[in-house]
Amino acid sequence: MTIPAADGGGSSSNGNRVVQNVPAQAHAKAGTTGVPTGVQSWATDKHGAVSFLTPTGNIGCDVISGDSMVVCMLKESQWTEKVDSPGIDPKTGKPVQRRAFQLQLKADGSSQVTAPGGANGAMGNRSSTKTLQYGQMLHVGTFVCASEQNGVTCWNHTTGHGVFLNRTEHITF
Repeated sequence: MTIPAADGGGSSSNGNRVVQNVPAQAHAKAGTTGVPTGVQSWATDKHGAVSFLTPTGNIGCDVISGDSMVVCMLKESQWTEKVDSPGIDPKTGKPVQRRAFQLQLKADGSSQVTAPGGANGAMGNRSSTKTLQYGQMLHVGTFVCASEQNGVTCWNHTTGHGVFLNRTEHITF
C-alpha cells in the first residue's frame, strides 16, 4: 500500500537533506543531495543499467542511468493496488488485473506502480544478477540505492526524491 510519508524521518550526518518528508523506514541518507561516502559503483551493461537483488531475492531493481529511472520488482508482495496487466483474460476478453508489484521511480521524483509486463533485468536474469548485501549502497547515474533488512531505499542524489519499498509497503518522498 502507498502510505503518505510522515515529516521527519531518517537523519543525515552531512546535513544536506533537501526532502523533509522522508519516512523513518528509509535509509538514513535518503532525501539528501550528493553521493554518500561508502557507496559502491558497479559497471553498467550495454543499456546503461545495473541490476541487483536483495539477499532474500524478493526485491530486484534495475537502475537505468540512460533513462534516469529505477524499476524495482517484488517476487512476493502484499501491496493492495490492482492494476491492469498487459494481458487479456482468454475467458472474458477483458484486461487482466493483478496485484501490483513493480514500481518505477523517475529522476524527477515521480513514481508509478504497475504490474510488470515480463521478468526482465534483475528478476529475469537472477542467476547472473549481483546481490546488494544488507548495509550496502550502490550509485548509478543520478541514483543511490541502499539495501537494508527492512527494505530497499532508492533516491535521486541531485533532488533527494526517492522511494522506500519492501514486501508490505512502498512510500515515495
